[in-house]
Amino acid sequence: MTLYNARKDISYFEISVFDDDWEKIPFATTDEIVKVNYLSRKTIDIHIREQDRNKVRYLCTQSKILTRAEKATVIDSRICSKIK
Repeated sequence: MTLYNARKDISYFEISVFDDDWEKIPFATTDEIVKVNYLSRKTIDIHIREQDRNKVRYLCTQSKILTRAEKATVIDSRICSKIK
Protein backbone atom coordinates (compact mmCIF):
# COMPACT_ATOMS: atom_id res chain seq x y z
CA MET A 1 0.00 0.00 0.00
CA THR A 2 1.24 3.50 -0.77
CA LEU A 3 0.16 6.25 1.60
CA TYR A 4 0.21 9.91 0.51
CA ASN A 5 -0.10 12.74 3.03
CA ALA A 6 -1.87 15.84 1.69
CA ARG A 7 -2.58 17.26 5.16
CA LYS A 8 -0.21 19.86 6.53
CA ASP A 9 -1.53 19.43 10.09
CA ILE A 10 -1.09 15.62 10.28
CA SER A 11 2.04 13.45 10.16
CA TYR A 12 0.90 10.13 11.64
CA PHE A 13 -1.57 7.56 10.33
CA GLU A 14 -2.90 4.33 11.81
CA ILE A 15 -3.46 1.33 9.52
CA SER A 16 -6.44 -1.04 9.87
CA VAL A 17 -7.79 -4.01 7.92
CA PHE A 18 -11.50 -4.97 7.88
CA ASP A 19 -13.83 -7.60 6.43
CA ASP A 20 -17.25 -7.07 4.75
CA ASP A 21 -18.92 -6.57 8.16
CA TRP A 22 -16.29 -4.04 9.30
CA GLU A 23 -14.82 -6.54 11.75
CA LYS A 24 -11.07 -6.04 12.27
CA ILE A 25 -8.78 -8.60 10.68
CA PRO A 26 -5.38 -9.27 12.24
CA PHE A 27 -2.42 -8.27 10.11
CA ALA A 28 1.29 -7.61 10.41
CA THR A 29 3.29 -4.60 9.31
CA THR A 30 6.47 -2.92 10.47
CA ASP A 31 4.51 -0.19 12.26
CA GLU A 32 0.77 0.10 12.87
CA ILE A 33 1.17 3.86 13.23
CA VAL A 34 3.20 5.33 10.38
CA LYS A 35 4.81 8.75 10.03
CA VAL A 36 4.39 10.35 6.61
CA ASN A 37 5.48 13.95 6.20
CA TYR A 38 3.32 16.52 4.40
CA LEU A 39 3.25 16.00 0.59
CA SER A 40 5.25 12.77 0.94
CA ARG A 41 4.49 9.16 0.05
CA LYS A 42 5.40 6.02 1.94
CA THR A 43 5.04 2.42 0.79
CA ILE A 44 3.83 0.10 3.54
CA ASP A 45 3.91 -3.70 3.41
CA ILE A 46 0.84 -5.31 4.97
CA HIS A 47 0.91 -9.04 5.66
CA ILE A 48 -2.34 -11.01 6.03
CA ARG A 49 -2.57 -14.60 7.27
CA GLU A 50 -3.41 -17.13 4.56
CA GLN A 51 -6.63 -18.11 6.38
CA ASP A 52 -7.82 -14.45 6.37
CA ARG A 53 -6.71 -13.60 2.84
CA ASN A 54 -10.15 -13.99 1.24
CA LYS A 55 -11.92 -12.12 4.05
CA VAL A 56 -10.08 -8.80 3.57
CA ARG A 57 -12.35 -6.15 2.09
CA TYR A 58 -11.03 -2.77 3.30
CA LEU A 59 -7.59 -1.27 3.99
CA CYS A 60 -7.95 1.91 6.02
CA THR A 61 -5.78 4.71 7.29
CA GLN A 62 -6.86 7.02 10.08
CA SER A 63 -5.11 10.31 10.78
CA LYS A 64 -3.67 10.43 14.28
CA ILE A 65 -3.54 13.70 16.18
CA LEU A 66 -0.76 13.37 18.71
CA THR A 67 -1.04 16.85 20.22
CA ARG A 68 -3.90 19.31 20.19
CA ALA A 69 -3.68 23.07 20.48
CA GLU A 70 -6.38 24.38 22.81
CA LYS A 71 -7.85 26.81 20.28
CA ALA A 72 -7.15 25.01 17.01
CA THR A 73 -9.76 22.82 15.36
CA VAL A 74 -8.36 19.60 13.92
CA ILE A 75 -10.33 17.09 11.86
CA ASP A 76 -9.59 13.41 12.33
CA SER A 77 -10.34 11.33 9.24
CA ARG A 78 -10.43 7.71 8.13
CA ILE A 79 -9.95 6.80 4.48
CA CYS A 80 -10.59 3.25 3.26
CA SER A 81 -9.83 1.46 0.03
CA LYS A 82 -12.05 -1.44 -0.98
CA ILE A 83 -10.31 -4.66 -2.02
CA LYS A 84 -12.19 -6.58 -4.71
